[in-house]
Amino acid sequence: MPIDRTAPRNKWRLAGVLLFTIAGLLLLSMGGAVLAAPVTVPLMLVVCQRHRTTTFRVAGVVLVGLTVAEVVWALTYLQLQEAQPWIWLVPLLGGVIAAASFMAATKAAAATMSPRELYGTCEQIVCGKEPS
Repeated sequence: MPIDRTAPRNKWRLAGVLLFTIAGLLLLSMGGAVLAAPVTVPLMLVVCQRHRTTTFRVAGVVLVGLTVAEVVWALTYLQLQEAQPWIWLVPLLGGVIAAASFMAATKAAAATMSPRELYGTCEQIVCGKEPS
């Protein structure tokens, strides 16, 4: 039986794709991203920190920026109704700031993580043992 050395990476990849799909669908719904943001944004940070590819980081940055912009839009609407230009300016700034912060956080975390933290020990990778 061949040894699958990519199993830990594949788990994070699958988790990330699933989370990004759910976050994208919530953005398409009426307010779903607003309600789920306290869960989806931190989970996207974890997934992007564990899976270092540029594609995952870009997808995470875009989804977090859009999710935060939607949350800020909802809060702005509750406070100011449709007062121009605040109804579009405040969410735009919130989304851009969140995306930039998320990009910096994932870049810094990915640069400081060791392969052991990302993929596990040799015994876990080679033998398929779960961490104890």
